[in-house]
Amino acid sequence: MPYRKYFIILIALGLVSCKPISCADFVKKANRTSSENKREYFYYSALETDSNCFDAHIGLGWEYANSIDSTTLVKSRSHFQKAISLNSNCSQCWYGLGYTYLSETRDSSRYLSTVKNKLLNYLAIEYFNLAISIDSLEPVYFLQRGNCYLEVGHDSLANLDFEKSCLLGNSVACMLTNDRK
Repeated sequence: MPYRKYFIILIALGLVSCKPISCADFVKKANRTSSENKREYFYYSALETDSNCFDAHIGLGWEYANSIDSTTLVKSRSHFQKAISLNSNCSQCWYGLGYTYLSETRDSSRYLSTVKNKLLNYLAIEYFNLAISIDSLEPVYFLQRGNCYLEVGHDSLANLDFEKSCLLGNSVACMLTNDRK
């Protein structure tokens, strides 16, 4: 029991806190770590404290978005969709959702039919359109939509998007624009 007295003194001095860790605290921890496993752990811990933790859903959406595995991409989409249900005016969420469909087209380990590949690209385009309607100054949205337009054979629309992305400061888009002239 002698430790209890010292613990109470530490609390009174503000050196130890008894308050529970919040959703935002877990998200901050996730954003500070470079370990994928730890980030995932902290995001899920945030959701345990608040199942509607917007930033945790976005974080998990991006954790899974770079996969080409369709099961993992379904997880990513689920988190982006939950974040959208919490804030439908989040361009990053709509972009993330589109990005998952674009990622699925890049699965080189299995053959995607031309029809499925086009469908995935058109879905990505629709979500990129929603992101652009919210934030028309983000160059990467135009760059990725331009890549999708190229995949489905709309070269003139792709060129317009690459030019817009370049004008907004994306150097990759500038190189693509110059290469395509």
